[in-house]
Amino acid sequence: MAVSALSLVSLLILSVVLLHLTLAHSNACKESYDLHDCDEISECVSTQPGSYQCRCPKGYADRSPDPVSKPGRKCEKVSDCSICSPNASCEQTYDGAKCQCKPGFVDKSPGPEKGRRCEKDCSICSPNAVCEQSYDGPKCQCKPGFIDQSTGPDRGRRCEKAGVCSAGEHDCDPNARCVEKPNVDPGLQAYVEAQFTCICLPGFRDRSLDPVNKPGRLCVKQETCATNGQVCSRNAICENVGDSFACRCKEGYVDQSADPAKPGRTCVPEDPCANNNCDSAATCYPLSNGGFTCKCSVGYRDQDSAVNVNTQGRNCVKRHPCQENTDCDPKATCQELADGLSYTCICPADSIDNSMDKTNKPGRVCIEASIDEPTTVKPTANEQIKTTIPCGPTKCKIELGEVCLAPGLCGCPTGQGRSTPNDKCQPMEKIPLVVRIVEKAPQEPVLYSSEFGNNRSAPYVELANEFKQDMGKAIGSTEIAPKYITSDVSYITHPKTVNSTWGDGILVNFTAGVVPGSVDRCDLWDKMMDSFQQSNQQIGGGNLKVASDVNLLTPCPPTCGGTVCNAALGEVCIAGSVCGCPSGQKRASKNEKCYEVEPVKFPLWVIRKNQDHLVFNSTFENPQDAVHKEYVNLFESGVAQSYPQTKLKESFVVAEVNEIFHPNALNASWDKGLIFNSTMYFKKGTVTIPSDTYYTLIRWIMDKNDYQIGRSGLYLNPYQPDIFKACFKNDCHPKGICIDIGPHEYRCECGANYRDLNPTNPGHDCIPNDNFGDCDNKSHNNCSENARCIELDHLYKCECFPGFEDTSPPGAIAGSVCTHLPCSDVNYCPANTTCVNLPNHEAKCQCNREFVDISHSENRVSLGLSNSQCMNPQDVCALGLHNCSKVAICTPKPPGDYTCKCPPNYVDGDPSNPGRICAGLLCPMCNQHGDCIHDPKTNNITCACADGWTGEFCELSATSLPAILFIILALLFLLLALCCLLYLCTKCRCFKRHREIPWSAMDSGSSDISDLYSQPIGIPRAKLGGDSDSLGSDYTIREEIERRVTTDITRTEQRVVETEDESHEVMDRSASSMRRHEYYPS
Repeated sequence: MAVSALSLVSLLILSVVLLHLTLAHSNACKESYDLHDCDEISECVSTQPGSYQCRCPKGYADRSPDPVSKPGRKCEKVSDCSICSPNASCEQTYDGAKCQCKPGFVDKSPGPEKGRRCEKDCSICSPNAVCEQSYDGPKCQCKPGFIDQSTGPDRGRRCEKAGVCSAGEHDCDPNARCVEKPNVDPGLQAYVEAQFTCICLPGFRDRSLDPVNKPGRLCVKQETCATNGQVCSRNAICENVGDSFACRCKEGYVDQSADPAKPGRTCVPEDPCANNNCDSAATCYPLSNGGFTCKCSVGYRDQDSAVNVNTQGRNCVKRHPCQENTDCDPKATCQELADGLSYTCICPADSIDNSMDKTNKPGRVCIEASIDEPTTVKPTANEQIKTTIPCGPTKCKIELGEVCLAPGLCGCPTGQGRSTPNDKCQPMEKIPLVVRIVEKAPQEPVLYSSEFGNNRSAPYVELANEFKQDMGKAIGSTEIAPKYITSDVSYITHPKTVNSTWGDGILVNFTAGVVPGSVDRCDLWDKMMDSFQQSNQQIGGGNLKVASDVNLLTPCPPTCGGTVCNAALGEVCIAGSVCGCPSGQKRASKNEKCYEVEPVKFPLWVIRKNQDHLVFNSTFENPQDAVHKEYVNLFESGVAQSYPQTKLKESFVVAEVNEIFHPNALNASWDKGLIFNSTMYFKKGTVTIPSDTYYTLIRWIMDKNDYQIGRSGLYLNPYQPDIFKACFKNDCHPKGICIDIGPHEYRCECGANYRDLNPTNPGHDCIPNDNFGDCDNKSHNNCSENARCIELDHLYKCECFPGFEDTSPPGAIAGSVCTHLPCSDVNYCPANTTCVNLPNHEAKCQCNREFVDISHSENRVSLGLSNSQCMNPQDVCALGLHNCSKVAICTPKPPGDYTCKCPPNYVDGDPSNPGRICAGLLCPMCNQHGDCIHDPKTNNITCACADGWTGEFCELSATSLPAILFIILALLFLLLALCCLLYLCTKCRCFKRHREIPWSAMDSGSSDISDLYSQPIGIPRAKLGGDSDSLGSDYTIREEIERRVTTDITRTEQRVVETEDESHEVMDRSASSMRRHEYYPS
């Protein structure tokens, strides 16, 4: 059993040795990935047998936990230049992307990495310029309101504040030239209202509202006949009107221009009769000289026909044949016939008609019958009494008082009448009356036609006969019936001849015959109206129905304020005191007819009267004030003079002023002039588009009449509130501008020299750019709450308070964002330091001059300086305030300086900066097989192994793999042989005589090796040589086995301890290694 145990122990020892030799002499990079810990994408480089190095490939960065001692363990792909600023150039290197700011940009990267943040190098630009980046670098451009005064090709280097004219901050007319006035001494005048003046360009006339103080605001192009006369017709006359011209057709020509707003372009010879003044019963005849003459129609006579050709036919009256020269016998009675054109003559009863043609022309010769003494003559049986008068084919009855009115027509003589043909003629008074009939039968309206104008037409005769019968029934039903004789229709005409609003029905002119002197005309009308009312407006209960307003035709109109209203003009009595048009009707004057009208309301802005500017006061709005009445009359008369010059001359009736008010009631920025809120009345049905009434008037007043309303002396403002545009009712700021963009849509903008405080809702919050007081109201400026607002002549500026830094984003107003600076806190840094603000609102405490930062000193706590950061040390080396290599010699130099020098047996890796990198020649830590390299940044020491050695501490010797395998096989063979030998010896009892010797005999030598075991080594080690001879062979073999096992385990433990406990000082590891070599020399 002892031999078996010894065999297992030996086998274990050989396995450990084999593993150690295999790892030490194999190529870990080629054998298997399990033999190295490089990153899977890193490059494994075999340096010595059993040793290797890892390197990250190009394009990958080494992110290993210990990139100095164990590089290539973790490789990360370097991003594709995304870490660089857009204004930086990127270069791919072995360690990753390398960023460098482009020309024209300054590196403002917060950390040590360059090119992460590149800002424009705008220091070359003027403070009043805007810096913009281009391919060629930053470009400078002067801000609005500044003029570039730079010399040379580079712009924006010198920007000076622009004048009013050059900056475009003026209100001159586009056809005017802006001229800046000389600068005014600020000490004499703090604010100059107008630093410029405007001058109209040649060819334009100044029509500004205030040409003295503010000229050139309205420049109107001068268009005269000299330059534009050729546009007029050859038959027109060109006249200069203000700044323009007008064409007017010559006498004898009529204007037929296509555009009514541009008259005189087409003039043709006029029809002389087109605008004649002939009587309505006359006919116009043109004359060869371009004039005309008038001749009364048949049935009418001219009262002036024998006097003057220019008045002939102007006053035609209906002919009465019997009142003219007739061929009747002087003793005969002339009687007009029903046609109104002819007559007949009737000899008196005591005369004998001795006319040559008694049948067709009776009464031409009347012979007085001789009167003898009365004798009684008895008719003979063959004689008859004369009871009739021959009348053409018929005979008139003498006993009825009939006379021959026309051949075949018998009737009552003039001044007499009867109710029926069988009644006897009696003296009769004819009372002329007029009624309007609107219905002929139920629901059958009556409309006038030309047939009613012919008394021989069937409709006329039919209606006249029916009217006569019905009127007899109507009057016969009243108390006047006993005095009533008959009615006759004189003629029928259109109702509009009396009232323009009566479009339906007919007017029947008739006479009511009554007993002479028995009936009053007005009483007859009243009784007749009562009869109509009782029969539901139907005449005598028949089919003919009169209009409901028939009483307007009364022959006895009631007095109205002492006068009688003129029904022919459509007047009615209003409130029993004044005659006027009925509701819904208007007229131009008291002598004009009333017309049904439709109103159009719109305001007009009047800015001055003649040359006097108007300013609103209470007298203008008081209708009882004389000033109000004066301006109302001027305005209404001016409009009445304007419309007749336009295409609406036949439509316009009258204008009325509703009120006069201040312009600021419509717009708060309008502070001058008067607003006349007026109503224009036009004949009903003549206006199709209401807005035409406004634009037609405005265009004529502005374009043709030099802004004057007629001849009133009132002048319109060039800008007028247009109720037909969406902007008329807008909610823009009083200093804003309303722009129409659709029939019911508009947008607002702040006016010139104003800025918008709320661009999301433009034009509703406008404040002036100059002298406004932006700093008085926080909502009017964009300064940070940590900034001070400073008023300027133009706008304002913001300055961050002390202790705050301007961090406003690009394009924002400076001082709109102010960030607190840590260094503003006086207690931020300790004594002997200066606070330095860093990007990203951070700060650091920097030691003052001649003071040294001891915060990183490892010795300051032991020196009692734990609360100090900066001091003026005499020995920086003692404090460790140097960057010398850890093995270098630091020599202090006053004041606070030092020098570094590598110690003997060390090589300086950077002679230009001595003592910073010191490499020890064959230092003990590297097992005397390499140089110790000190890293001053990490204070770590690495080994640079000599040729033929590898490993972290150069502990492995480079041997070829075949030799290693041969040694392993040889050892295995020896081990098997030894095991066999031990087994045979055991069976043969080779060691039987020493069997009783106890293992404790080993303790007898403990004192002899106590000195060795007293060395500071983790496990006691067996000592070779010495009193080993005092033991027998059995003891010697056992001791040999124990020594070998213990030695191998000790070596293995030593390497494990050195690997895991890397926190031990390097020099301690070096000493341990030296002790190991002392006890176990190779």
